[in-house]
Amino acid sequence: MQQNSRVALAFGMCPSENKIKTELRSCAACGEPISDRYLLEVGGCTWHGSCLRCCVCLSPLDRQPSCFLRERQVYCKADYT
Repeated sequence: MQQNSRVALAFGMCPSENKIKTELRSCAACGEPISDRYLLEVGGCTWHGSCLRCCVCLSPLDRQPSCFLRERQVYCKADYT
């Protein structure tokens, strides 16, 4: 029974209700629902990988090991320092 619960949770199901979660989170940049396999969380907001960019140089940050947040703006390392 415990193994089934883990599988259900991995697929977004609540074992007590046996319902699939259908609520999608919205991207902080474009406002569209995120239905991608992965989403990024920065500063309590969710982002599509392709939407997370430095606010100064606009370089994509989805493949960077880190990014920085100041006054709700996202920066790459070079523009933050």
